Amino acid sequence: EKTSLVGKGLTLQQIGRIHYAKNEFDQALTSFKDALQIFQDTLGEKDMNVSLALSNIGIVHARKSEHEKAVEMCTKALKIRKLHFDDDQDIADSLFNIANILDDWGRKDEALILFEKALKLYKSLPGDLEISQANCQQRIGSIYWSKGNVD
Repeated sequence: EKTSLVGKGLTLQQIGRIHYAKNEFDQALTSFKDALQIFQDTLGEKDMNVSLALSNIGIVHARKSEHEKAVEMCTKALKIRKLHFDDDQDIADSLFNIANILDDWGRKDEALILFEKALKLYKSLPGDLEISQANCQQRIGSIYWSKGNVD
């Protein structure tokens, strides 16, 4: 039973991604929330599937310009990820995503702090993460530019 419920949750995640790709955000949100409920009930609050569902819900809220809800969901997801990983690319990616939402919301100073944390983490990790580093540097530069600080 538990395996089939998790399978249903994973299927709902896929359905949510399809709706999201088609810009059907309300339907995507419903699928992701249904998946989240299944994962929480079946696997517990601290499972990585819960984290992924929360991230997906946050990303949909961000696309709908519901910034506060987006940050709340992505921050919950990040807290779960930190229970499973110390410093890894998932943590850096989560920081980067939350920073993007804050930046779009106009909360530049908070975004800057998270972009810098993500950049530092990307630089400390093994592997080919130059593109991720460049994306952080570009966003950091854009914030400084928007604030008139170009030195």
